[in-house]
Amino acid sequence: MTSFKIFRGLSTVRRALRHWPLWLCLLALSGCSTGLRLAYNHLDTLATWQIGNLVKLEAPQKAVFKAAFQSLWDWHRQTQLPLYAADLRQLAATVEQEGLDQKSISAFIDKIDHHTETLWRKAEPDVVRLIASLNDAQVEHFLVQQRKDIEKMEAEHRDETPQQRRKRYLKTTAENSDAWLGKLNAAQQARIERNWDENLATLPSPEQRRQENLDEIERLAGLLATRQQPGLDQRLRHFNDAADNDDRKKRDEAMRLDVYALIDASQRKHLHARLLELASDFDKLTTR
Repeated sequence: MTSFKIFRGLSTVRRALRHWPLWLCLLALSGCSTGLRLAYNHLDTLATWQIGNLVKLEAPQKAVFKAAFQSLWDWHRQTQLPLYAADLRQLAATVEQEGLDQKSISAFIDKIDHHTETLWRKAEPDVVRLIASLNDAQVEHFLVQQRKDIEKMEAEHRDETPQQRRKRYLKTTAENSDAWLGKLNAAQQARIERNWDENLATLPSPEQRRQENLDEIERLAGLLATRQQPGLDQRLRHFNDAADNDDRKKRDEAMRLDVYALIDASQRKHLHARLLELASDFDKLTTR
């Protein structure tokens, strides 16, 4: 999980299953203040929309989901947002006084992981009950849509050359850092380029990536086939843990840690202001 872009790629199946409340609750970490407050205060509508994109719920399921989400939302606003604000202010103080190093960045990421796990633990029983309530037609529709999404996603970049893929990667990585750090400096840009060059040989081709995703869908189909059997929560957690064990992702995370550790004075000022701004937003959302 990256330090700030923890919602990147949440359209994948496993993250849709595991983090459907999380991306809604922490939308701030990839958006502006106005967008955050507007989105968070309309989470019930956004949650209903997101679930509707995943599976077509029947009326009784919708009622159960609505009640469960409202409870989770109230709990999150009252108990979790103050924790996020405190963590952000602590990180801002570190940025201002000491800058950033691998230790301080890793400590903050550990806090994000802890908050993620806390939220998942709170939501997990309701998520498991919702999955177990799905009928065969709902599951099949869900799986068909996921396969279509994979085909569409892979077709978009199927004809890219390695040089084009490299250019897109460098551009996307720089854009993802811009809101928090501003323009990357030379050392950061070199670190990103080195990450691509060193790991290029291990990257799957578009066709290989397509097949990996389709294979994961088949594993998910096997999991959903057991949705009404005891122990679904444990099987779901095992499925998620296995999907998270990705060496490429770990190497990319190491690169991102290095980028933040290489911030200069101007970037420190920019990051400090953004962290305090986000902490203030969380405070305002807590009181509504």
